[in-house]
Amino acid sequence: MRAAKLFLILVIYSGLTNLNAQTLVGYWPFTGNTADSSGMGNHGTIVSGSGSVTLTTDRFNNPNSAYLFNNGRINIGSSGFPTGNGQRTMCAWFKRNAVNTSTAHYILSIGGNSFDGCRSSIVIDNINTWIGVENRWPANYKVWQPDTNWHFLCAVFPQGSTVCGDYKVYFDGVYGIDTFRFPNTPLNTNIEAPAIGCLGSADVYFFHGKIDDVRLYSTALNATQILELYNSPPAMPTLLSPANNSSGISVTPLLDWNTVPFTSSYRVLLSSDSTFATTQLDSTINVDSLRIPPGRLANNVKYYWKVRSINLGGRSPYTAHFNFTTSLVGINQTGNEIPESFKLYNNYPNPFNPTTKIRFDISGTSVAQTFLSVYDMLGREVATLVNEELKPGTYEVEWSAEGGETNFASGVYFYKIVADGFTDTKRMVLIK
Repeated sequence: MRAAKLFLILVIYSGLTNLNAQTLVGYWPFTGNTADSSGMGNHGTIVSGSGSVTLTTDRFNNPNSAYLFNNGRINIGSSGFPTGNGQRTMCAWFKRNAVNTSTAHYILSIGGNSFDGCRSSIVIDNINTWIGVENRWPANYKVWQPDTNWHFLCAVFPQGSTVCGDYKVYFDGVYGIDTFRFPNTPLNTNIEAPAIGCLGSADVYFFHGKIDDVRLYSTALNATQILELYNSPPAMPTLLSPANNSSGISVTPLLDWNTVPFTSSYRVLLSSDSTFATTQLDSTINVDSLRIPPGRLANNVKYYWKVRSINLGGRSPYTAHFNFTTSLVGINQTGNEIPESFKLYNNYPNPFNPTTKIRFDISGTSVAQTFLSVYDMLGREVATLVNEELKPGTYEVEWSAEGGETNFASGVYFYKIVADGFTDTKRMVLIK
């Protein structure tokens, strides 16, 4: 689907990977052109030579979203590229043609075509998957059985790499080197003739097949980050609670969804508008649930929420939105007499399972902005039971520790009232 590819070219949310835009110094997603989406301006120029470089379908079968190489190359800029023995990561998706040849097929290459140093390259031939080249021979490589499927090839140059043998190979997201060499040839310190699809401007060792989503980082990605790239974009979450079209939800609900593998973070949007033109909450977090803090939501209002998964390689589509309507569940005025003073009573029953009732008096001659909240042993607010103006009288609120948007664990909780300068806190015990 076309959407899956488009998510990859937007600004990447780093989440747990903690990679910012400066580490991605080259990113060519090939969505209709050879532009560099890293922000470094290393845009590509097609040089067909005696062959061709044409737009084609990508691994999601999106049209005009990858390039088919046939004795042609794409020259790229080199702004911000790592030099010397600095860290770097090179990776790309490729789909080889069925034609077997005995020559090497360069996917991404940086460095001169000389014998004085080891180029930074990801390259294959008809027998081996090569990573790095020393005097035109593979430094470290992984043996593979040639096929015409899409594959993900990644080269990692750790901090302080000085020779070709320091390179690491990741093939389809998994680290593995079948043949290991440790030559003493140093890395090529220049960044001349960087190109996609052949060995730079030398016009030799052309790649034959499709190439897509080429990336160059100025840092050494770890195994988890590479697996994220291989499994990008991540799957779309499934919303769990509050259930769609639910009502009677507290104004501090717990939004919950399933855990999505290979995901660094989740972006959560919540709005009183089904089009999300404005939002009460726009948050990116690295866990699969989010408690809405007090003061964000109002009583008796319908809210809409949706979530998307994010990893180093991209992001999923947003889920279809769920909606819920807030209310102060179980609040009742139990009498018309005006109490002589403000008071918070002991809850009953106590201990309780799973519901308990809390009674309080509002005194005075006018309405009072009243807050009644529940806290856990760490002092964290876990539920807001009342957040509105109440006229003088005696009120009772029922709190349920299970069902609806969350289930609370057994333990000691505290409930606190704040109204017109009056404050009181009492203790209650949940036993399941």
